[in-house]
Amino acid sequence: MSKTIQIENLSHDGRGVARINGKVTFIEGVLPHETITYKVTKAGRKFDIAECLELIDVSPQRTSPQCEYFNECGGCHLQHLNYPAQIEHKKSHFEQLIRKSLNCKKTSFAEPLTTDELGYRRRARLGVFYNERHNRLTIGFRKQGTNRLLDIQHCPVLALELSNAIPVWRSFLENWNAAPKVGHIEVTQGDHGQCWVINLTQSLTESQRQSLATFALMQKVNVYLKGKDTSTVHESFTNEYTVQQAHLQFEADGFMQVNAKLNEKMVNQALNWLDVQADERVMDLFCGLGNFSLPIANIAKEVIGVDGDKALIETAKMNAQNNQRDNMKFHVANLFEDVSYMPWVRRQQYDKILLDPGRDGAYEICKNMNQFKAKRIVYVSCNPATMVRDAQELEKQGFKLKRAGIMDMFPQTKHVEAMMLWEK
Repeated sequence: MSKTIQIENLSHDGRGVARINGKVTFIEGVLPHETITYKVTKAGRKFDIAECLELIDVSPQRTSPQCEYFNECGGCHLQHLNYPAQIEHKKSHFEQLIRKSLNCKKTSFAEPLTTDELGYRRRARLGVFYNERHNRLTIGFRKQGTNRLLDIQHCPVLALELSNAIPVWRSFLENWNAAPKVGHIEVTQGDHGQCWVINLTQSLTESQRQSLATFALMQKVNVYLKGKDTSTVHESFTNEYTVQQAHLQFEADGFMQVNAKLNEKMVNQALNWLDVQADERVMDLFCGLGNFSLPIANIAKEVIGVDGDKALIETAKMNAQNNQRDNMKFHVANLFEDVSYMPWVRRQQYDKILLDPGRDGAYEICKNMNQFKAKRIVYVSCNPATMVRDAQELEKQGFKLKRAGIMDMFPQTKHVEAMMLWEK
């Protein structure tokens, strides 16, 4: 007879959590309060991994995935959970983490920022594999828990234009004799059209390159090469996007926020929380290409942007010039090291600071935040765990957490972004 168990809740990464003989067990694809039959597939010292064999009692929050590849693809994690419940799950996990780790007695929690649950992603990486023995092309994302590619015809999470382009590019690659040289393709939808970066494992011949250029011209897309051959194949428009009426150019293979509508809301909330005034000096740390810097510069007296990526800083400088902003300065610096000796730190004072680090957080900056003499900080994060670690350093320096909230930059996935407002 099969064993049954009731699921208690969801882990932060979207797996069902149950206790079997008192031991925590994680089960993919199930939801709180569902009763299932199961088998343990991996026993560990602290927890087990189990597989759902049959759903007996189904949660009212369960919904039919809107993607035919959901059960195999590793891209999405929560399509079986209705969208309002996804938001509540992310919100509750974030708030529990904050309340457990920080002093929240005077903290207000903002309503989650959300937009479209599908068709939101304007950038993605598609894996490509050509099996010469079987003359078969595979293009898509990694399968769950493996490095193997799942062949797809479309993706409902991608911007519609990018999803519709997949079969078009498939048809070209299947008839292009350079397909075995392609490792993966980075696709982006900008304001003026698509750009595709083809990563090569071998260089192209001149005839292969010409075939690609002709195809790019016909499809009206920008195409670039990386890897064994780094060059521009075809470019007929500027790669840029708009946020808060600022036009930001981006590198075809560089970083950008993938959800355009949520990015607009996020920047707007950051500006509101910072409450920038016309006579203030603001610093944007981990500024990238100026996603926050340019909108802040529309208000502030001066904006100083700092990032460790030299190419992004050069792009940020160009964006400031293109948007006719002469109240901006940018610096390259390793923000994971001591920066106290830098000229933009020594004997300088900032009214407010915007922090937007990557997943590794901003520990070195936060533990020395008082050196900037700012009274208000907005911290934007894609990793709540490192955000909380850094926040504990801000508390040690006398900052108080005033507001906090999540932003659903990646609907249907386990990922969540968050924002905090700190004041002295």
